[in-house]
Amino acid sequence: MIGGRNFGEVWARMKARLEGRVGPREAEGIVRAVREDVFQEKSETEMPSAEDLALLEEMLNRLLAGEPVQYVTGWAPFYGYMLEVTPDVLIPRPETEELVYEILHHPAFAKKRGGRVLDVGTGSGCIAVALARQRPDWEVHGIDLSEKALEVARRNADNLGTSVAFRQMDVRDEASWAALPHFDLIASNPPYIAPSEQARMDLHVRRHEPAMALFAPEEDPLLFYRVLRKLGESRLQAGGWLFAEINALRAEDTLSLFTDDAWTETEILDDLQGKPRIFIARKR
Repeated sequence: MIGGRNFGEVWARMKARLEGRVGPREAEGIVRAVREDVFQEKSETEMPSAEDLALLEEMLNRLLAGEPVQYVTGWAPFYGYMLEVTPDVLIPRPETEELVYEILHHPAFAKKRGGRVLDVGTGSGCIAVALARQRPDWEVHGIDLSEKALEVARRNADNLGTSVAFRQMDVRDEASWAALPHFDLIASNPPYIAPSEQARMDLHVRRHEPAMALFAPEEDPLLFYRVLRKLGESRLQAGGWLFAEINALRAEDTLSLFTDDAWTETEILDDLQGKPRIFIARKR
């Protein structure tokens, strides 16, 4: 049982137990996340209660078993905000923050007022909520197949005081698109990893994050980009834009889907690691 005369000792013992598994630097970051996201009102000199110690022991056991700290604490940072996360949603990543940044700073949107935006596969709502926070005059919508993910997204929108219209929808069902209005922008971080690529992924991602949000069909890893192309042709205004996070291994294949006359100004941007990560296209 983890223990100590005060929280300062508890944090030190927790860090020591984690170091053997993840190393000193990562252990320090994990303990900091637990302190700030769950016990932020506790000073180091305060004595932990029996309930505090029981919760910390449970959290430590989950961390030692390899569960991501974001799921253990229930929170993850994204674009300067704290979002609730559960195992029903992907943990927001810096690459997706870059997608939001590129949208907000693109010449078509940097000064645009009153736009209408759709976030496809919204998950935790990270893209939709960040855009709604940054552009409160925009009308932001988010769709997802998972109702449990949408419950998380709705709580995130409420917690951050944003207005986002969330809807449960299988975006592959073209008949359902008629229920959507037309948009100036469609944004998405769709499933883009083929199951055969799992060996490249961290074990804790494979074990704990929702497979439905990660993996495209092996036989058609570009499935969701084909869907986004057709959705854009149906639901984007003339001159509307599509921004999507992509698989760096299939950047050129993704680009090739948008070479017909329906699309123009196609572009692929590298992420901060120098990998092709963001696809942009404008509907004619």
